[in-house]
Amino acid sequence: MDADALNKVGQTLFGDRWQTALTRMLNLTDTKRVRQWLVDSNVPPHVVVILIALLRQRATEATALADKLEAELKQTKK
Repeated sequence: MDADALNKVGQTLFGDRWQTALTRMLNLTDTKRVRQWLVDSNVPPHVVVILIALLRQRATEATALADKLEAELKQTKK
């Protein structure tokens, strides 16, 4: 995973303070390791697996919410 991809994933999952949030989520002691991943694009595979799972979970939640809102909208148009 390169630095651009990690940055986009981090922003998508955690917002502007994603490095701190990711550090906490991974139970790391500080953000040095995350910053190093940005420099050398060497994110450990197990972390990539975790990020993929989180993205898929968010996508599922967003789709479910969109479906709910769409159903509510259709009900109000009747």
